[in-house]
Amino acid sequence: MLSAHSIRQISRSTNVPAPPLYSHPAEGSSEWFSNLQAIQNLMGAVADAHDVVLFTVVPHLTFATSYSYSILAFTTATFLLLLAILPLIPLRPVFLVLGLGLFALTHPYTRAYLPTLLSPHMKRMRMRVARALDDDRLKDRHWKGELREVELWENERLGPSAGSMQVFDKVHLKPGERKGWTRGRDGWSFTGADGSADVSNLTFSLELGWVFIETEDWRKDLEASWVDVESDDDGWVYTNDDWMDPHSSPTEEWRTLGVTRRRRWTRRIYRDIHYIRR
Repeated sequence: MLSAHSIRQISRSTNVPAPPLYSHPAEGSSEWFSNLQAIQNLMGAVADAHDVVLFTVVPHLTFATSYSYSILAFTTATFLLLLAILPLIPLRPVFLVLGLGLFALTHPYTRAYLPTLLSPHMKRMRMRVARALDDDRLKDRHWKGELREVELWENERLGPSAGSMQVFDKVHLKPGERKGWTRGRDGWSFTGADGSADVSNLTFSLELGWVFIETEDWRKDLEASWVDVESDDDGWVYTNDDWMDPHSSPTEEWRTLGVTRRRRWTRRIYRDIHYIRR
């Protein structure tokens, strides 16, 4: 690496202006804080990767779980099967298709039209991936017990905000109508935390012997499986002032007469075998 003195000598001999020398950003400057944030993000990513390897990979390598022998047998069988069928795979056509496929996926036309084609299925794919991740975190006691799904309904009404715009909120619900959180689609069997905006703070009593799965939380029903219309991207289904005539989005007439909306939340529970034995 050239020193600053060598760079100045080369600049004088070639009559080419020397490039500005790099100087460390001053402490407290925006560049200094950006570098500090980048270091913190890198440390967080390394810590997350360490936790993933430590808690998901290492227990199987040390045979600390009941699934270690099954995973080892499956991995060995897959490896032997791959060795058997690898000579039968035409590698050149496969690599050709894979290589051209990358160019096709990054083509401007593909990037412009593919999201539009996939958008009707994105909510379903997001829910399937979330459920697969939830299943992967289940423990033996969850699989051995009976699994069920409970549901909550979130209700809001369009009303004036502090500014000039109207917003959906639970505080705009009329006196005597359904509460902000209900246990039934009819909107009348409400929970114990109707004014809460955070579903994790809701009180929800279960039948004797049933327990919430600890590794899961409440999830939005993005597919709106309880109604015959599509929901918006956040799972909301819009209705008129009387909570009737569901639509995927509010109509202009409703904005004058009154707009309501509701969405469904679900969470899985399991029957605690140890509690039943007691």
